[in-house]
Amino acid sequence: MSNEITVGFYTGATLTYGAYQPDGTVRTAAGTPLTEVAGTGYYKASDASVAAGDIVIVKQDTVVVAYGEYQPESIVANPNDCKADVSGLPTVEEIITALKASDGWLTDTGSGTLSFKQIITILTAWAGGKVTDAGGGVYNILDPEDDSTIIFTVIPSESSPYKDTNIG
Repeated sequence: MSNEITVGFYTGATLTYGAYQPDGTVRTAAGTPLTEVAGTGYYKASDASVAAGDIVIVKQDTVVVAYGEYQPESIVANPNDCKADVSGLPTVEEIITALKASDGWLTDTGSGTLSFKQIITILTAWAGGKVTDAGGGVYNILDPEDDSTIIFTVIPSESSPYKDTNIG
């Protein structure tokens, strides 16, 4: 498909155009006719040689009536045309339920492994569990659901200024 040069102007005029590369080199010779579409004031020409960034100058006789930088037509995608078919995919709730029941998500704690459910329980306790002082710089992090089950313990480190954790 050719590139289209279009302009609106009063009906019945005789319009021509020329297209120039940004450095001034002629791309389409001045005097190339623009054709009016059925007495509408809408003038157009197809021009395969014009490129994005070219300068187009439109004249009526010797008078410049319009000019501008040519930009090719853009196609804007309709977001409704880009939707994926998600029918049959599990819901978020179904995925979380499956992960909670899974023992396949394991992480090495140095003294064993934890399931995905245990990892979520630890994160939940850390974010919302009650902290109790067990004395000697030791703190118990409790399950936020019952405020009594110890999910993990934070203890002073023997080898650094940081703290260690004891899970379970």
